[in-house]
Amino acid sequence: MLVYNGQLLILFHFIVVHLKSQSDKENINAFVASKSYRVVGEYKSQLSEIKKESSSNVESEYPTKSEIEAMFRAINPKGKAPLVLGQRGNHADWMQYMSFHNKRTQDLIKKVFVKMPFLDSKLVRLLAEIDDCTHFSVIESTISFHFSNPDLSAWAESFYNYSVLCKELQGYNEKKLSEYKP
Repeated sequence: MLVYNGQLLILFHFIVVHLKSQSDKENINAFVASKSYRVVGEYKSQLSEIKKESSSNVESEYPTKSEIEAMFRAINPKGKAPLVLGQRGNHADWMQYMSFHNKRTQDLIKKVFVKMPFLDSKLVRLLAEIDDCTHFSVIESTISFHFSNPDLSAWAESFYNYSVLCKELQGYNEKKLSEYKP
């Protein structure tokens, strides 16, 4: 049956291998895109609340380092953040708030990394850099210690670096995953 100058074999290969490969790629990309966009969304959610709390009029989704420093100087790290812990009225402080979002982000990244053999190496690099960013480790190490900082300025630079990584990931998402955007 493999006659006709290999045309039947080519047709068989196209139907069985290529179409399945395309279907797998579509399904995986849709999954990865939803998680990758949500990683950026976690950052944007935090920034939005930081802008509100600091009464900032910065419009950019990716503020400059000095803009972030100004916003962070206006926020008490032990002040009430827009996250309720457990029972109603028990608000997280800003360190707990950032820690909560960091963990959500890292959980999303872990879900994507399960699909590692199917991932673009640039996406892996971007997500790994976010997962390992200083902002996450600094917040986690600080949250377990007593500190007396009157504002969040000590954490502004690490948040800025996190912002830069998220901006790069958003660019990747728009370039490579936009057709799968949730």
